[in-house]
Amino acid sequence: VTQNIFAAALPMLVAQILNLLYNIVDRIYIARIPHIGTAALGAVGLCFPLVVIITAFANLFGSGGAPLFSISRGQKRNKQAVHIMNTSFTMVCFSAVVLMLIGLLFARPLLILFGASKDALVYAFPYMMIYLIGTLPSMIAIGMNPFINAQGYSTIGMFSVAIGAVANLLLDPFFIFALGFGVRGAAIATVISQCLSASFVLFFLTKKAELKVRFLHKNELSESFGYAKNIISLGTAGFIMQLTNGLVSIVCNNVLSVTGGDIYISVMTIVSSVRQLVETPIYAMNEGGSPILSYNYGARRPARVRKAMVVMSAMILCYTAVMWSVIDEIKNKAKANKKTVVLPETTDMRTLTAAAEVISEEIADIILVGKEDEIKAKAEAEGLDLAKASFVDPENCDHLNTYIESLCEARKSKGLLPEDAKEIL
Repeated sequence: VTQNIFAAALPMLVAQILNLLYNIVDRIYIARIPHIGTAALGAVGLCFPLVVIITAFANLFGSGGAPLFSISRGQKRNKQAVHIMNTSFTMVCFSAVVLMLIGLLFARPLLILFGASKDALVYAFPYMMIYLIGTLPSMIAIGMNPFINAQGYSTIGMFSVAIGAVANLLLDPFFIFALGFGVRGAAIATVISQCLSASFVLFFLTKKAELKVRFLHKNELSESFGYAKNIISLGTAGFIMQLTNGLVSIVCNNVLSVTGGDIYISVMTIVSSVRQLVETPIYAMNEGGSPILSYNYGARRPARVRKAMVVMSAMILCYTAVMWSVIDEIKNKAKANKKTVVLPETTDMRTLTAAAEVISEEIADIILVGKEDEIKAKAEAEGLDLAKASFVDPENCDHLNTYIESLCEARKSKGLLPEDAKEIL
């Protein structure tokens, strides 16, 4: 059992990490679009709840149907297993079309609900409209991949994700920079990549797999209601968790939009990427072990089911313990090798709040550019402790030109000019 779980989980882990990396690289490319990178990154972050909702519906039918599919295979009821897979496939496709139409019709009010400002809408709206076109291939790739893994083809399942990930990595710079499409280019690259993944999944499940998928026929619909009910029942727990995650993102973006504007949403987008990088292996272990649990449950092998649960729990606990240690070690290394961070724009309370947080954690030395008395007065009024910060007044500083050059170099990708840098300082 342990060997089977590792054999299934490792390809899934590679696939999930590749999938996550192409999302992160996607955001890195967007952030480096000249002059509009930060605003564009925040705009893409506003579309994140939409991605979560689409993924939640795909997993509702895919992750809800795949365990039932495996149970039926374990019971040697292959005809029933195929019927369950066909029911899931039909539900995935139907819901994808419905979600796409709703999204295309109400894209602008949805983005405003997600926390988009007028400036962010300029980039978020075209990105969302193009992304929605790929709803069907996206949901097929996500929702039907578990049925490949459930038949024991975990490496093929990995390739289905890897194809889309590699394609997106190659297409992103081409559409964003070479063709000059900007944010639209990122969305186009994503849709093409999803189409490639979905095509591979469908090709394998219709031509190569042991149990092949197709749409339900009309005369099968009445018999499928019972299966559909069980699929939704089993997938609801994960669906609600993902949907709640999307709702949290919506509320968070709205609060950030009010308190800090588009720049805060951009920062949250980066933080979410890091969090996903840490969480991804847990999902891979879960997806890798699920078919084994379900198959042995259907085959009435309770001892193997219990052993699989213990092995999966141990793997996840060990991983989380290691990650906590890594995070703590990173923080300790930052404290031991303090860097000096120079912060301009000290008239902005967000800068002072960030400075106070870094000082309290003792992970860097802070130099604030501006008039010391004014900065301290503003910080004290907000209850911020900047006692350990250093201050540089640009009007009485011999190194102003050096600071201007450094700031222009740091924001070269944004097209910052020397006169603008001087104004900021």
